[in-house]
Amino acid sequence: MFENSDAPTKTLTEKQFQLQFMEMMGNVKLLVRSISLIILFSLTLIVANTVAMSVRERVTEIAVLRVLGFRRSQILVFILSESVLMALAGGMLGVLLANYFFVPLILKFGAKTAMAGFLINFRVSQETLLMAFVISVGVGVFAGFVPAIRSSRIKIVDGLRQVV
Repeated sequence: MFENSDAPTKTLTEKQFQLQFMEMMGNVKLLVRSISLIILFSLTLIVANTVAMSVRERVTEIAVLRVLGFRRSQILVFILSESVLMALAGGMLGVLLANYFFVPLILKFGAKTAMAGFLINFRVSQETLLMAFVISVGVGVFAGFVPAIRSSRIKIVDGLRQVV
């Protein structure tokens, strides 16, 4: 009836409308996942830079350890374990703060806004928290691997010559 009028309409069944709405949400999921991957990559670079700077500042210490008889593999394990330990601490702190501070804060203040209807069933699952913790440890291992290898290959003479 409205096909050739000034205000044409498109008639859909309710099921078609819901499917069309869900297609739109699929693109939002892709967008959120893409942004999350970009943030994860950026954080990995930041952690790698931090570990690399830490190793560069301790070249003399690493050379002294080598003089005292520590093997290259032990130096590698020291640096890598430091990176993993920092990632463990950061992951644990992040998961605890998210679960016990930020989520309740969002729920408390979100209840007073127009978003209250969407926040009724908002929960962060244990699987998500575990995945966040595992990813943080993975970032620590990945970011610390190259600096650990480079620090274990430092020649003793070159390390002792370097003055910070």
